[in-house]
Order: sequence, then structure tokens, then C-alpha cells
Amino acid sequence: MRRIRTFAAAAAAICLPLTARGSGSDPKPAAEPADKPSASRTVDCSDETLSQEVWIDNCMPEPPNTDLKLGESYTWLDGVKTSVTKIERITGPYQQGDTRPDTDETLFRVHIAFSNGADIPVKLDEFSTFIDGATNGGEAAIGSYQAGEEPIVGRLAPGGNVTKTAEYIIDDKYGTKVVVTVQRGKEASEPGGYPEFTGTIS
Repeated sequence: MRRIRTFAAAAAAICLPLTARGSGSDPKPAAEPADKPSASRTVDCSDETLSQEVWIDNCMPEPPNTDLKLGESYTWLDGVKTSVTKIERITGPYQQGDTRPDTDETLFRVHIAFSNGADIPVKLDEFSTFIDGATNGGEAAIGSYQAGEEPIVGRLAPGGNVTKTAEYIIDDKYGTKVVVTVQRGKEASEPGGYPEFTGTIS
């Protein structure tokens, strides 16, 4: 970048004796600040002298897609992958401590797969889910079904894979299509916000 500025200054000095007011007759688009490159110019994103505006416009990666379907995965900034693989209806048998739905409610289980591509173990306790109806709105309440449950707790070692579950109950008037939002921590530090997985309770 310094070479460009030096070259431009030298060229201007050579042209000065030829025209008394060369800058007035020639708008010289190239005279714009060198840290505002044209779209066709390659930007060196490792150049620490780039302005924040230029870096954002040319070097910032596109935020990952957060509008996902069942089976699609979202990769967090540290390399951990999350995917909602299945949303299944629970019809019993029930035992003491289970949530028993009324006739106009549906109890269901969300299966969430984790793959740790980070260099350190990941605390699964950081993750939580929030579910609402995708068709008519409405929020699902946390439920309980002990048979086959795998709560989102513990640690996952680097390179490890595991599937956890979360149980919910929702009023039938909100339909069977739901949006599962996977949250992590207290604040959304991800570029595009938290991932949302849309699927049907089956």
C-alpha cells in the first residue's frame, strides 16, 4: 500500500510542470485514499493498516446460515457442530415423574447431535433449546419423559460425537411444525445469531 502512495506522489510531481492545474482538469479517481480499494482490486486482509470499513467490506466472512432444516448442521465459531436430527412424538407408556399430555396437547422429544471440532473439551451445559410453533406461533413448555432421555449435560472431548435429547409439550392448536432454537451461553456472540432448525413432530 505504501508503494502505491509513493508511486502516486512521484507521478504527480512529474506532471506538475506540464499543467498549471492538472488536478482541476482531471478528477483522477485513483487519487482516492488507497485504503478504499475498488471492487476489482484484491485486498490483502492480513494488512494491519486497512481501515475497519475496508476490512468489513472485503475481509469479513459471510455469517453462517442460521435458518436450517432437520439434519442440517450449524458450526459455532470454535468449531463445534450442532444439528437437530429428529423431533419425535411421545405417546407413552408413562411412569411417575413423566409429563402426561392432555388430549389437546403433544409431548415430544428433540434429538440434538453435537460434534466437537474444537481443540478443547466443550461443556454441553452451555447449550439449551427454545421451541415455538412454526405455523401458528405459540411456545412449547419444558416436559419430561424419562425413558431414553439424554439430558444436555457433561463434557464432549475434541473429536467426540454425541446425541442428546430435550423434551417438550405444546398445545395442538399451534400445529405440529416447530422451530427449535439452539442457544449457547447467555449472549448471542455468533455473527448471525443463534441457529434455528425447523421440522415437524412425527
